[in-house]
Order: sequence, then structure tokens, then C-alpha cells
Amino acid sequence: MHVDLIQPTDRRWRDTLAMIPHDFYHLPEYVSLESSRLRGTAVAAYVEQPGVRLVLPLIRRAIPGSDAFDVVSPYGYPSPIAQFEDVALVRGAFSAVAQTLREQGFVSMFVRLHPILELPDGAFTGLGTLIVHGQTVSIDLRQNEAEQWRGIRARYRTFLNRSARLGHRAFMDDTGEHFDRFITLYLETMRRHNAAPEYFFSRDYLSGLWHQLRGHVHLGVVEVNGLIVCAGLFGESSGIVQYHLSGTDEQALALSPLKILIDYARCWATRRGANDLHLGGGVGGAQDSLLHFKAGFSDRRHLFKTWGVVLDEQRYAELSGGALRSTDFFPAYRGVTSVGSAPRCPPSEPRSLGL
Repeated sequence: MHVDLIQPTDRRWRDTLAMIPHDFYHLPEYVSLESSRLRGTAVAAYVEQPGVRLVLPLIRRAIPGSDAFDVVSPYGYPSPIAQFEDVALVRGAFSAVAQTLREQGFVSMFVRLHPILELPDGAFTGLGTLIVHGQTVSIDLRQNEAEQWRGIRARYRTFLNRSARLGHRAFMDDTGEHFDRFITLYLETMRRHNAAPEYFFSRDYLSGLWHQLRGHVHLGVVEVNGLIVCAGLFGESSGIVQYHLSGTDEQALALSPLKILIDYARCWATRRGANDLHLGGGVGGAQDSLLHFKAGFSDRRHLFKTWGVVLDEQRYAELSGGALRSTDFFPAYRGVTSVGSAPRCPPSEPRSLGL
């Protein structure tokens, strides 16, 4: 089975997205932006054979302290997407992808799978390691408003009704007038939570999300007494709306404006005809207060999985100090500070704020 490693400008990438449900994480512009942030090169493994068509977004990166390279998913859930007649055909395509990367000298591949756009586990049988990291939460927007509202935690409904009476309002800022305010709130939130360094996205990177993915990235804001106290980015593509990044003014934490923002995004996305609002999970896939907060909006759950493949076992062992695999970290040679290993979900406000 033939595999091509294609560039973001290759028409086959976008043509495949036009045929298969996908997320904004799969867009070539997003992968290119991520590759610049990670100082790598954006590519996609592309397979088109009778009965199967597949695109897997990847970033080629140099391995520090060596002349070797590996490949990793961009931030988020940029799972392989595939159109196929039989699971065996997808497994064959993945096997061919691994073999092609092996022949080109890559040491390992680390892929974050999409909780909603699931592929059968059988597609990965005998190919590396699948790990389940935890649950994520989504809202089924195909339900009517009454059904969606009933799915929200009773305390949240009481809170949202009270906030509406007080005149707190949320809206989508299509002009980007408040984008600088979003950046400030996001970075302040990361500092407040002592977030890992990789979550401190640069202002240029955050601005790139807005300017390079216009139409696929939306800015939601919450206004209280004339001040923007919460703002967040939502990705949108192929009927999936993703709650991506957000920040909240420390002085407004008691008002829990993120609840207002998410509920507004739910209504907004429903009006647009979207199928799912995916809220993600806890920090690093944990069963933590962040997951509990998100669970207040829906009882719908998904599994977040990652897929790791050692492509060159000898080189992997050399780079990892003799360890071929690590159950806690992949790839082992990048250590716990790598942005291309553990599942990533930046901390948000909810830890103990009226959950």
C-alpha cells in the first residue's frame, strides 16, 4: 500500500477533508501554525487505495541532542481521519504509514486520537500502543433546546437564569475587537494556575489562530457591567465545535463567567446547525475538578486515547537510555517536559468555583 507524505499546500489534503468529517485541528493551516510553534515541519501521511482513504496530520521534529527525527500530532485532537470499507484496510494503511516513516528514518510516532471521530481499536492492532487517558465531555446539539437544558446540572441552570436576570451577557466577537483582551485573560489564567510552560502560547501564535483560521475559529466573550471578564476560542469544522482555549479575569471568578460562555456557545452552535460541542476533559485526562465542571453541561462521555509507535527500536533505546517503552511517557527520550507526549488539556478556571 503506497503512502505519500504531503505538504499543507497539497490539494489532496483539503480534498480529503471535503469528503470526511473532521475537526479544525485537521486543517492544513492549523497544522502549519503548530509546526512553526514546535519548530518542525507540517506534513500529513496520505493513503488513497481502493476501499480506503486516509489523512494523518503530523509534525516532523528534530530530537534534541541527536541527528534523529520523530513525528507528533499537533496540539488538540488531530486524529487520523479515514474513509474505509473494512477495518482491515485501515489497519493495512496504518501499517504502511509506519513502514514508510520507518524507511525514512523516523524514530517514533505519537498521535492524539479524536474522542468523537473514533476509529475502531482493531485498526491499531499489532501497531504500537493505544492508551486510554480519561474521559471527555460533549453536548449533543442534535437534541432540541429543552433536552439540552435538562442535561445541564440543576445548579448550573439556576446560576445561568440568575446571571441572565442580572444582565450578564455573552456574545461572539466576529470582528476580533476583544482579541487582545482574550490573550491577556488567557495568559493571566495560565499564570494563576502555574501552568506548564508549553501552555503559555505566544501572542503571535494566538493571533495566528485568529487570522489564519478565520471562519473556523470564533471568539466568545462574556461582558459584566461593561467589562469583558471572560473570553475563549472555539474551533468549528464539519459540524464539530471545539471549546479550545479560554481565560477569566481573576476579579470575576466568583461570577463563574465561563459557565455563561459555554452555555452561550451551546446555543450559538445549535443555531448554526452543528452536531457536537466538545468540551474536552480534565487536565492531562484526569478525573479532576475541571472534568467535573464540564460534566455539568452534559452526561455524554467519550474516551481520549493516544497512539504511540516505536519505529526504530534500536535508536529509540539508545535515545531513551535503554528503555524501549515507558508506560507513563511516550516517547521516553523526550522526558516529562515534552509538548509531544502526554495528553494535553490546558487548565481552566474551574477547580473549586461553585461546581
